[in-house]
Amino acid sequence: MGSLAVSKGIVSVDGEAGGRSVKYGDLLGDKPFNVKFTGTAPQKPVNRYALVGKSVSRVDIPDKVAGKYEHVHHLRVPNMLHGRVVLPRGQRAFGAGARPLSVDESSIKDINAQIVRKGDFIGVVAEQEWMRSRPRGRSR
Repeated sequence: MGSLAVSKGIVSVDGEAGGRSVKYGDLLGDKPFNVKFTGTAPQKPVNRYALVGKSVSRVDIPDKVAGKYEHVHHLRVPNMLHGRVVLPRGQRAFGAGARPLSVDESSIKDINAQIVRKGDFIGVVAEQEWMRSRPRGRSR
């Protein structure tokens, strides 16, 4: 009986040419992957590492330099909203202790955006990522 090998999302019997294999997705089907980590699985021997400690060619660089690379922020789906977390002055991360006392909703009345508030969390969502209002007191 051989051991199992995993490569590129496929589990196969190690050393079995053209042998049995299955994809991660086929193992899970439409079920969530809720397996508790126990830390008892044996570690892979260092001599079987495929990428660790090796130089991997950066095939993404030419498209990035040429401006052709598709970043996640280029993704658009129907009815998509863009959001930003609003933090009180001086607070570095949500839940760090500073509680918002009030929210000036009139500050976004000139743009098509909405405030989202749940407990101490405050966010702003809009149809476009870079919504801007015109400066107050000035006409167009």
